[in-house]
Amino acid sequence: MLRPRTPIPRRPPCDCICLAKLARWAVGDGVMRMQPVVHYGFIPALIFLGMTQTEPRPSLAQLLSPV
Repeated sequence: MLRPRTPIPRRPPCDCICLAKLARWAVGDGVMRMQPVVHYGFIPALIFLGMTQTEPRPSLAQLLSPV
């Protein structure tokens, strides 16, 4: 004789899904905040590296003068 099927107990939703959505949001938010930093900081960073890594080191007045 066959026994009746017992229903499979359902588990509550896993916290992994919530953490994955939170991580996705955090990465996206970080990228959105870094875009203006990279956009406006790239050229000044190159100028700073050029000033500190070259010989003879130019002064700030020489760097900013048009001649």
